[in-house]
Amino acid sequence: MGGTRMLEFACGTGLVSRELAPFVAKIVGLDISQSMVDLYNKKAKEKGYDPEDVHAVCFNLLGEDESLGGVKFDLIICTAAFHHLSDPARITKALSALLAPKGSLFVSDIFKPSDDYDFVKNAEARKDLEHMPESVRDMSFAKTVSHRGGFAEADMKKFLEGDGGLTDFAFRLIGKMDFFAPPPKEGSIAEGSKHETGGAGSEGHQTDAHGHSHGHGPIELFIAKGTKPE
Repeated sequence: MGGTRMLEFACGTGLVSRELAPFVAKIVGLDISQSMVDLYNKKAKEKGYDPEDVHAVCFNLLGEDESLGGVKFDLIICTAAFHHLSDPARITKALSALLAPKGSLFVSDIFKPSDDYDFVKNAEARKDLEHMPESVRDMSFAKTVSHRGGFAEADMKKFLEGDGGLTDFAFRLIGKMDFFAPPPKEGSIAEGSKHETGGAGSEGHQTDAHGHSHGHGPIELFIAKGTKPE
């Protein structure tokens, strides 16, 4: 079957995949959390998608095999996960290798407006943390956030062009939203993005479709793109 083949890296429960499924031929979700993968596949089935067309697998992209069996994708997306990665340059290189010629990698994450910006410690987030459990209030959860300032345009250009070897770089601010501050389970964000909880968050905080519990504070988001040369 022809049509666009899409990969969602750090897919969580697949909210983005399900939104885009009507517009592409096939989607593979990738996550290091088996529980997130199970939820992804369950929700896709509930929506009536054939597992041949929309499914997720538990996979460490920085493991021994980064090739995914030689499958190439026309579109790869990653939303709200790069700031958790300990080595985004290596991840970008691995994702770029999975692109078909003329395929594009899109990354959406937190914009870094200045060198000293730290979205974890902004005043509104700290105020919100006062109402959360002690394990979260002491900011220990932030140790899993490798890039607490987010990323500037220059950072993404380096990742996509320099590390990924991609061309046609583009970068755009896309709006503001509330700060999401999950306290991930140990081991669930080694090189990935989503922790393994679901349902209601701590102390009345809601969780999103990825299983994140939400703190509050305004952050600005960007989307960056690079394309694989022919």
